[in-house]
Amino acid sequence: MTSNPRPANAFAIAGFAALAVGLAWWWLVFRQVVANDYISYRQAATCIGGSSDLCLLAQSLCKSNHWLDIKTYSSSVFWAGVASLSASLILRSSRRFA
Repeated sequence: MTSNPRPANAFAIAGFAALAVGLAWWWLVFRQVVANDYISYRQAATCIGGSSDLCLLAQSLCKSNHWLDIKTYSSSVFWAGVASLSASLILRSSRRFA
């Protein structure tokens, strides 16, 4: 008995899209802060998946000199992408064993 691969594919596509949006959102907020030497890329990278006092301080230093005018970042989109990709992997592996 074979199962339908469409749900796994849909979760994978949604996961990659959410990760791309999450990383682009992070880059829009933190690239200026890093470019102005307020924090390093290593310190900013810790803000991709979570929030700390350093992340909040860095976001407050964002001048939003870009066309989207985004000043804050939330890791929820990033984690939604991770969850969706994980679900696609679980669906694919359960299909193999079915």
